[in-house]
Parts: sequence; structure tokens; C-alpha cells
Amino acid sequence: MEDDAAPGKGDKIIALKSSRRLLFQNIVHRTGAHFVYLLNDCDHVTIDHVAIQQSRDGINVVSCRDVNVRDCNITGCGDDAIALKTDYALGRKIASANITVTDCHLETAANAMQIGSETVGDVRDVSFSRISIARAGKAAIGLTSADGAIVENIRYSEITVRKAACPIFIHVTSRLRSGDATRHIGAIHHVTISDLTSTDSKPPRDVPVSPAIIVGKAESPIDSVTLQNVSIVSAGGGTKPAQWILPEPRGHPHKAFAYAPAAALFVSYARGLQLQNLQFSYERTDARPSLVAINVDGLEVERLHAQKTGTETMHLQRVNKLLLRDSAPLLDQSVDQINELAF
Repeated sequence: MEDDAAPGKGDKIIALKSSRRLLFQNIVHRTGAHFVYLLNDCDHVTIDHVAIQQSRDGINVVSCRDVNVRDCNITGCGDDAIALKTDYALGRKIASANITVTDCHLETAANAMQIGSETVGDVRDVSFSRISIARAGKAAIGLTSADGAIVENIRYSEITVRKAACPIFIHVTSRLRSGDATRHIGAIHHVTISDLTSTDSKPPRDVPVSPAIIVGKAESPIDSVTLQNVSIVSAGGGTKPAQWILPEPRGHPHKAFAYAPAAALFVSYARGLQLQNLQFSYERTDARPSLVAINVDGLEVERLHAQKTGTETMHLQRVNKLLLRDSAPLLDQSVDQINELAF
């Protein structure tokens, strides 16, 4: 079954905890459950040439180390296709580390490659590469720290996305859903996204397509994110915002963030952000700037190619240390402090 099971009824195909040296290979799951794979506190796991054709969640790797997911085909998911998490289900904080996901095809009504939202223990050294995504009803790349985790050294490369509601979603929140007595807000450090293309964007019901989102908090700005060789073709159709702020999330954050004041990329509370060789274009005219950055310390923009459909390409507020170069028709410049500036 795909929904929550009644008491005493199972809702998982494979569920293991505190296990070692696991191999799942050459398996086809025609129908799934709430989870097809739910692995918690496991070491040295390989999931190789596995197909999931229908389920709610596909693969959930929770508080695991040394995991290799490769050559998997996951379609028909009602929720996340591949989710990496750290929760408090075993009564303590347990970290996740050294996880690679390569050469996979994903289709889902929710997030395709998701870290979180359960993020109690830290998450480190994760790599996604050579991933094709044919549908993502929420985010193609979802990366959150909601429950106090340090999430760092995360890499995405050679990612092809079609029909995603949001291409990139990176967010720090203060939910702090944990039994840990010393819980405090977490952080996201050192994220690299390279060689990503996103086309044929598709919104969820009743909201527009979301721009890429990088949003931290004042007490925990997202640190050292690099976007390199990223091309996003968005649906467009947005109107110029009345105010340059992000809507306060109510209910599911993806829906609120769809109303961000940027057409392609919205950034708030970040530092050390590097944007290299980005291309933004739109299927319809969009009156919003391609890039809006608010409360950013250290912004480098190099080789930005943005289709200009409104009056501004970039809108910056409270940005320190801007370096802009090789982004014609925008002029090269270096500015130490910006209160508000539009290009």
C-alpha cells in the first residue's frame, strides 16, 4: 500500500536497521509500499540495478554510512524517489556519511533527489552524478537542514531535469524535530552543483513554477555554494513583485516559495556564493529579475547569460562584496557594499 498502514499492518517492502554489508542487486519492484527500501543505521550498503515501478517513497537511506546507489530506475513514486535522512527513530543522533548515487533515472510526484527533511544527525560527503530526472512534482534537487544537522560537502554533477516544479531547493529551517536535549539550528556548508540542465518546467497544482531557491536564516546563512554550468529554462509568466522579500512559508514550503520575487534564482541569507556560467531563459515573458539576492555576504557572478524580459536582470539588497564579470551586457564591477541596486 502507498498510504499509511493500519496498526499491525506492514507498509515497507524492505526495512532494516543497524545492519552491515548489504547488497540489493538486479531486483524489479512492480508495486511498492509507503517505503520500498527503509534502511536506518546501516553500513556498507550497495543498491545496484534496482527498478521501482510504483510506490510512495522509493529508497530512504537514514543515518547510514558508505552507501552506493547505482544504475537504478525509480518511477511512479508518490513521494520522494531517493531520500537521504537522519532521524531520531533509534533514540539517538546518528550521522550519515560517504554516500554516492550514480547513473540513475528518477520520476516522482515529489522530490527526486532529497536530503531531509529529517535531519537530526549530520550529513557529510554525499555525491549525486549522472542522474536523469523526467518528473519532479516538487524539487529535482532538494537539500534541507531542518532539525539541527550540519549538512556539508554535497556534490551534484551531470544532472538532466525535465518537468520539475523547482530545479534546486536549498533551505535551512528551525523546525528542530528531535529528541535530543541540546538541539539547535543546523547549517548547510560547501555545496557544488555543476553541469545541470532543467527544461520543460511543470508547476504543481494551483501555483506557478518555482525558481531555484537558496534560503538560509540570519543565524545560519547557507555557506559556500557553487553553481557551475547550470542552464534553466523556466515557464516564465511572473509579475513584478510588490516587495523584494520571500513569502513566509505556510504549509508546504515549495508552494510559498513559488511566489519568490525572482524568475530563475532567489537567494537570501547566504555567504560565499559563486555563480559561474549560468544560463536562464523563459518560455513566456517574466517581469521579475532573473536573479534576486538579499542579505548575501560574498557574491561572485561570472558568465551570467540571462534572457531579459522585464526591466531588471538582477536585483540586490544588502549584499557585501559583489564581483560581477564577463556577463554582458552587464558591466564588470567590484562593489564592497550594496544597500540596494538593480541591473
